[in-house]
Amino acid sequence: MSGPLPPGSRVDPETRDWETQGMALPREYESLGSFDADWHPSSQEVKRQAEMEAIAAWARQRAMEAPPLSERQKDVIRRSMSERPTPDELMVWRVRLFCGHETEKKAHRTHFTVQNALYSGGRCPTCGLEPATIVAAKAMHLASETEEAPPPGPPRPSPSQPVRRPTRAELEIDVVALRERVAMLERESRETEVRPE
Repeated sequence: MSGPLPPGSRVDPETRDWETQGMALPREYESLGSFDADWHPSSQEVKRQAEMEAIAAWARQRAMEAPPLSERQKDVIRRSMSERPTPDELMVWRVRLFCGHETEKKAHRTHFTVQNALYSGGRCPTCGLEPATIVAAKAMHLASETEEAPPPGPPRPSPSQPVRRPTRAELEIDVVALRERVAMLERESRETEVRPE
């Protein structure tokens, strides 16, 4: 079966067998720009790089002003970052960045446009320019065609076993324990303070 999934259908996360579940991959991936040796940035690419630098500076400033993440938020981030696709799910893209350096990046094989697969480019591994916008990109091959499988990460939670959220009572117990810990640390800090003679 090929074409989009029928309404209400889902890809089984356990087998991740895209084609047999009705999701055909596109025949061709989008390409962007040129990999010619005599490349120089166009005025549009220079403008886009300047916009990305301004956005990155704004985001860094807002991140500095934001309150720290809670342990719960950190746990959610850790779980989502630990889920790694297998090499047969990743497409390797050849990328030229604004600085002129070329590198390879990986993206899920179902992302067939440059914008969906690679976002804005990130950091150049050669010169460190960040952000380094993408000026040329081309899908090359599946990652499984060139590398061994990575070591297995933590198991993914199955849909039948949702992640258990703590109850209000459990959270209140944690708050009490944390307050006791803070009080103890404050007492220790007062006891170790240097007193003027």
